[in-house]
Amino acid sequence: MSKRIVGGVVVASLAVAAGVGISWGAEAGRTVWDGIYTEAQAARGQAVLTEQCVLCHGETMRGGGGVPSAVGPEFMFNWKDKSVAELFAYLKMMMPPTAPGSLSDQKYADVMAVLFKMNGFPASEGNDIPANPEALPDVRITPDKP
Repeated sequence: MSKRIVGGVVVASLAVAAGVGISWGAEAGRTVWDGIYTEAQAARGQAVLTEQCVLCHGETMRGGGGVPSAVGPEFMFNWKDKSVAELFAYLKMMMPPTAPGSLSDQKYADVMAVLFKMNGFPASEGNDIPANPEALPDVRITPDKP
């Protein structure tokens, strides 16, 4: 089993076992199309991308030269039907490649927000993605708007 899957399963299991994230919207069937980040959080995430991510992924986050794209069809293929918790676990375990896990949980949540924005998912009116990985509910990343 890959590190990505194991990490995602651990984080998602912790959230389910603790029964957390209910106020953020853990109801079944929730997707990134329901608006799970705010514009302010995406702006904070943009600052982190500029500082930490563009060196490898480029300014448009499209990658290249063996570096995967964090936007568009490649992102959707890699994350289709996976949870926000799995993405968080992957980012924390693997990014940045020179110092995995070196960012704060808040910065990882903010990076997810800007990635969701760059991938065309709508912002919410008031709820940021929680910076506490145990509070991430079972929100799915789906390419198709319901």
